[in-house]
Amino acid sequence: MKLSLVCLATAILVAESAQAGDLLDFPIPDSPVVIPASSDLADADRFTIEDLIALYSKVTGQHCLMDSETQGYATNTLATPLAGEAMTIAPERLQVTFETFLIVNDFVFTPLTHGEPRLFTVTSLNTGARSTIKTSAMYLPSDRLDEAAAHPAMLFTTVVNAPNTDVRQVTSALRSMFPDPNTQQMLPVGNAHAILLTGFGPNVVSLAQLLAVADEAERRASEERRRAYEESKADASAETSQACDVSGAKGVRVAGA
Repeated sequence: MKLSLVCLATAILVAESAQAGDLLDFPIPDSPVVIPASSDLADADRFTIEDLIALYSKVTGQHCLMDSETQGYATNTLATPLAGEAMTIAPERLQVTFETFLIVNDFVFTPLTHGEPRLFTVTSLNTGARSTIKTSAMYLPSDRLDEAAAHPAMLFTTVVNAPNTDVRQVTSALRSMFPDPNTQQMLPVGNAHAILLTGFGPNVVSLAQLLAVADEAERRASEERRRAYEESKADASAETSQACDVSGAKGVRVAGA
């Protein structure tokens, strides 16, 4: 039943894909949120990822859907700081902090709806869903990609332009930077100078920035090569002209000589 609900929610996500940007507009709680330290809990008590999700859902008014396998991991994974005092999270920092707890423990966060009811799903990367989790990545236009940096547990896909780059060569050369093909990919887009990127928010942003720097370096190198070629061509033309002038001068004869 829970799995069916996840499938239904995923279908809703597809229907709302045109408003993907709105899915990043998360509710902000009215007051700071406290995550207890392990030392504050009784020996028999545990604050787990499941408890963290429940707390997040309560203070943001959202509802979580999980498959049973993920729920098993969430129930048995601790979410308390290892040492020190309880963690007090400012309302505007809750989303990124919540996602940080998730990704550190191998959970992926995916918003499903923007309108009411607000639905999201959490998926453990230790389940069979790992092999297909990439298909739930949210498309984000490249001009809004900076927004993905604040979402460490969300998967994004985008297309970046690299007009000066051999995209097939660069995607092949950088393939070693993608150790997990289940959550990351970089592919050339047809014959265009464009690259499709998929991965967790901060990683996609960093890679897009790296590609932009490399593309700019290639543009400058190309301009330098073109300038050197034009200068070489001009020098060769000047030498040819000079040789013709010398040859012409040697061929002059005085009348009547």
